[in-house]
Amino acid sequence: MMSSHKNVLKLLGCCMEFVKPVIVCEYAGQGPLQLEDKDGTPLPWSARLKIGKEIADAVAYLHSAFPRVIINRDINPRNIFLDENGTAKLSSFCLSISIPEGESSVFDDKVFSGVSVDPAYNGTGLVSDKFDVYSFGVTMLFFLGGELALVWLSALIGEFGFPFPAYVEELADQFLYVIDSSIWNGESEASALQVEAFFGLALRCVRFPPGQEVLTMIDVAKELKGMEDLDSKQQSSQNLNAEAGSSQLPEPLITDVKKRKGKEIMY
Repeated sequence: MMSSHKNVLKLLGCCMEFVKPVIVCEYAGQGPLQLEDKDGTPLPWSARLKIGKEIADAVAYLHSAFPRVIINRDINPRNIFLDENGTAKLSSFCLSISIPEGESSVFDDKVFSGVSVDPAYNGTGLVSDKFDVYSFGVTMLFFLGGELALVWLSALIGEFGFPFPAYVEELADQFLYVIDSSIWNGESEASALQVEAFFGLALRCVRFPPGQEVLTMIDVAKELKGMEDLDSKQQSSQNLNAEAGSSQLPEPLITDVKKRKGKEIMY
C-alpha cells in the first residue's frame, strides 16, 4: 500500500533466482539523487525545492494514511531516486517500524548510527514521528550544502552535544560557509526568500535551536508547499547574504569541518 503514493519507489516483486532474494522496484530513469550531473552542472534550486516537497509529501503520507503510523527510519539522500521526469521517489523501507494505534511511540532496542539518525533515539530507544522529521531535516541541509552540510551538523553535535544548548542559535549564520554557491547564481538569485525559509525549516526539523515546538511531517510538507508560492520578485537576501567571514563558531570547530570535507559520510 505504501507503493501507491506517487513519490514512493514502487515495489514490483521479489526475484528468487539469486543466492539471496532480491527486491525488484520500478525503474528510476535518472537514478539516485545527485546534486550535480555527470557534467558537473549543479541541480537547480527549483528542482531541489521540488524534490524536498515531494519527499515530505511521501513521508507525511506514511505518518497519516494508515491506522498505525509508519516510521521509515532511513530517510537520507542515498534513498531518494528520480524518475525520467525528475519526480522524486522515496525508497528503502527495510528499517520501517509501525507505532501501535493510540500510542505516540514504540520501543526498539536496535542501535543506529549515522548523521541522519535522531540523536535522541539511541538514548531512549523510543521511536516516534520525530525520528523521520529529524532525518528529513538532515536531508534538507544536504539539499543546501551537500555532504559538507552534514559534516557541519556532525561537528555541531560533537562540539555542543544534543539536545543543543540554547546559545547555539547564534551560530546558525555559520552555515553560510557550506551553502552551495550555485544556489545564489542564475535562476536561484530570485529564490532568496525560499532558500531562507528552507534553511529555517531544516533547522527546526533537527531541533536547532532547542525549545521550539516539534514539527510533524504534515507541518513540514505544508510549509514546503507554501515556499513554492513565495513571490520570487520579493528578493530579501540580506539575512542570508550577511558577511560569511564573521565567524561565530569556535575556530577549532571551523577547522574540523574543513578538514573533514570530502571524507566518507555515514548517513
